[in-house]
Amino acid sequence: MMKRGEIGYGALDESEDPFLEAESGDREFRAIIEKTGSSIQKINSSVSSIEKSVRQIGTASDSENLRNRITSVLHGTNQDVARTQQSIKRLKELGRTLTKERRLQEERITRQFMETVQRVSKVQQTVASRMKAYPNLPKQQSPQVGDDFSSGEPSSIEAPSMVQKQEEQLHYDLSLLEERERQVRDIESAIVDVNEIFRDLGAMVTEQGDMIDSIEANVERGSENVSSATQQLEKAQMYQTKARRKQCCIVVTLIVVVILVAVVIVVIVKR
Repeated sequence: MMKRGEIGYGALDESEDPFLEAESGDREFRAIIEKTGSSIQKINSSVSSIEKSVRQIGTASDSENLRNRITSVLHGTNQDVARTQQSIKRLKELGRTLTKERRLQEERITRQFMETVQRVSKVQQTVASRMKAYPNLPKQQSPQVGDDFSSGEPSSIEAPSMVQKQEEQLHYDLSLLEERERQVRDIESAIVDVNEIFRDLGAMVTEQGDMIDSIEANVERGSENVSSATQQLEKAQMYQTKARRKQCCIVVTLIVVVILVAVVIVVIVKR
């Protein structure tokens, strides 16, 4: 006896229903398209912000906070680019089993993403170039030590303190310089990663183009085969028609001959 809740008569498993699988794939495709579009907008917005900020490097508006903010935004942008690349890969997988309209959507958003990746690479190169050209911040005006003394020279008591401060400032400047060199190396490494992503996208587009060309070629060959088969059928029908006509002519001729023979026989018998 079947338990309550069981379905009899060999009910189909919904997970194996091709219609449900296609519908699920279409829902996932739409969700990824929307998410990818938002990511592209976010990346472009970040690039525009960096393009404005990078112009301040080497000017009076340059500061440590500015450079840290630029590198921080770049880092987040690179992460967004990597995540979006994975979404594009998934779209391409889904696009192979969906409609032509969906494939066109996937191709369109892939081109948009490639243009965005190019912008990211370009702004990264600009940032690295500006930071290399201006490794130090602009010199800030500071009051001269000993301005409060009429002699204009530090006393012997203040001299050790001044030397210590100068040494501390030197160490601080060196640490900042090392930090900026590290930032530049990180940016250059990110440039390589972004360029690699761009090449991967180009390879995917080329592969997809080859696949489409192959499909179109197969369709053309199929059409040619169908056309050839149609021509062969037409020829066969023509030959068959001619053969039937010949058969009809032969039969009619035989009938006429038989009739003539019969008439001759009848005439001879009557005599």
